Amino acid sequence: MKIYNVLLLIVSVINILPIIGFFASAQLSRSYGIYIDEPNIELLLRHRALLFGLLGGLLFYSIFQPAMQTVATTLVMVSMLTFVALVVLSSETNSALMKIAYIDLFAIGLLAFAIFVRVNKGSYW
Repeated sequence: MKIYNVLLLIVSVINILPIIGFFASAQLSRSYGIYIDEPNIELLLRHRALLFGLLGGLLFYSIFQPAMQTVATTLVMVSMLTFVALVVLSSETNSALMKIAYIDLFAIGLLAFAIFVRVNKGSYW
């Protein structure tokens, strides 16, 4: 099931990349298209960046530990679906957050396809 692992790798990288914001608050401002002038908001966003890194890391780890794949794919899928739902329900979303939502939609599609491949035991791939 080589394609399955490749799909998990791509989605894991998408989820790991925001960890840069944990180390660089300027990156958080660019990523979210907001000016962070409140230390408490910066703290929350840095923590959010770390959590994405952990989720992406867990998904990456599951490539080598298949017993973790159900947990990892479920957590990552719920995280991305929740963000997209919040964006859809929001009355005001800036272009940077819309871009993140589109990236998440892309990753959701990849992850859904990966799950399809896994359920079908790679018989098509």
